[in-house]
Amino acid sequence: MNKVVAAELKKETKVLNRENQADFEVALCETARRGFEPGRTPPPDSFPADGRAERFRLLGSDLWFDSGNLAEVKKRWVQGFTHLTTNNTLVWSEVKEGKFDRAIAEAAAEILRLRPTMDENELIMAVGFVVNARVANALVQELPAKVSVELHPAIADDVSQTVRYGTLYYAVNPDRFIIKVPFTPAGLIAARILSLRGVPVNLTTTFSARQVALVAAVANTSFTNVFMGRLSEMAKKYSLGDPAGIGEKATMSAQIALNKVKLQNLQIKTKLIGASLRSGSQLVDLAGMDVFTMPLSAWDEFLKMEINPDDMASQVGRNFKVSLKGDAGHIFGSLWNVPEGFWKLGQALRHEAVEAFTPDDVVDLTKSFGLSDLWYRWTESELEKVKKDGKIPDWEGWKGALDSGDLGLDALMTEAAKGSFGSDQDKADDYYRRKLRE
Repeated sequence: MNKVVAAELKKETKVLNRENQADFEVALCETARRGFEPGRTPPPDSFPADGRAERFRLLGSDLWFDSGNLAEVKKRWVQGFTHLTTNNTLVWSEVKEGKFDRAIAEAAAEILRLRPTMDENELIMAVGFVVNARVANALVQELPAKVSVELHPAIADDVSQTVRYGTLYYAVNPDRFIIKVPFTPAGLIAARILSLRGVPVNLTTTFSARQVALVAAVANTSFTNVFMGRLSEMAKKYSLGDPAGIGEKATMSAQIALNKVKLQNLQIKTKLIGASLRSGSQLVDLAGMDVFTMPLSAWDEFLKMEINPDDMASQVGRNFKVSLKGDAGHIFGSLWNVPEGFWKLGQALRHEAVEAFTPDDVVDLTKSFGLSDLWYRWTESELEKVKKDGKIPDWEGWKGALDSGDLGLDALMTEAAKGSFGSDQDKADDYYRRKLRE
């Protein structure tokens, strides 16, 4: 065949493949949004008013629920709540009840009609996308809220797939969906790309002031987090000192660091979410921070405290005292201290075309600023160990790497969070496989 003709055929094939992929993704999004009626969502004033929720709003704090259970959320929803968050664990809690069995069958049938030879792993990923979107749409169908939806953990280190699925979720419901992207080198790059394209991103599985400052400076996402409850649990589980105030100190330090980033660059829009609350008292102790996302139990506990709304005041800038034993003191200190190198790294990356970087580029540049413990090059066996440990890693097993400065506590907690969400996603994926084989 003539080389010129062959080259043209190759170009045409690429165009056709792109067009076919675009058609497939449009159909996938249509399947994901099936049954959603935007005009049916009730207005905010159809729910009861609550002076305590209104007081948080006046202090500058948005209130979100962290739940996928529509019936239970509706019982508690009051004016002042604005958003919901879901994650792999919460979606699995809904899926295992059989609530979405029909959606699983419908999604698989539609996907296989369009792509009969699709690989099983790709099919499961696509089915999971549809189910996650329907869980989220079921929430915002009945509540005047936006919802934060989480990507599949398997693509956490893949920039192109994170951007692809983040864009797909946003296309399903651009008025109501915020995309959760995990804090990894690939996630930071993908979050920057998505944010530049106007997709609202919640960069999640973050635990420290320095992680939050970097996210805001580099990716300028809509939201980022500190999972405060797990930090105190770590100290309690391994008797590292008094757990009181640890999560609160990390969260407040992150809010202060974020405010500093915004003063340096007025275009930064990132808000901080205080996540993984364990008690109603944390709402009072951290009042005034940007956002709280809480389990239903935390709000129930807060209501039982019977606090006069007028007695609540902003706590932004509060210094929480912590008492930790021995080496735990300086290891935990990395959660609330932001070394000068982080500010310089943030500024450097802000002015680089990070969207053209590889994850290794991000890691190498970070290390060139002397920040060697933010990203850790995990071996497969180490990743398996972290995943097996669950949400709270084995302190003794990691103490050597933490104490030497090779591994930051925030980096360890981030990987543990990814691993625990991944374990629940594995359960959901296995459930999808069983249902499809049936």
